[in-house]
Amino acid sequence: MKETMLLYHISGQARLKKIRTICTSLHIRPRLVKREEYLRPIFQLLSGQPMAGEQAYRGAELPGEMLVMAVLRENIDAVLEKLRKEGIQIPLKAVVTPDNGWWSSLELYEELQREHRAVNP
Repeated sequence: MKETMLLYHISGQARLKKIRTICTSLHIRPRLVKREEYLRPIFQLLSGQPMAGEQAYRGAELPGEMLVMAVLRENIDAVLEKLRKEGIQIPLKAVVTPDNGWWSSLELYEELQREHRAVNP
């Protein structure tokens, strides 16, 4: 699987362009996840497999931005550093693991929100 960063609900075309440029500079494939795909498991989004017989999500857009990284450790550090240098702050970030890779985007978003609230009361 190619190193990939899943991008959710990124506000502003200029910010999105900067994030895509950062990804490209590190040979990471940026992928903007569509609202209809929010029920698909993260692993399936990363594989690029088309939705087969699945129900598309018709609910509300995520209320905030989120980044999900399936990248090597050295690239995680580089991505975070470059985002910081560009002044791009996205509080909800995750690295794909064997456990959370089976979650839907909605489940991962909720978990990251819980963790963020616990750390930043």
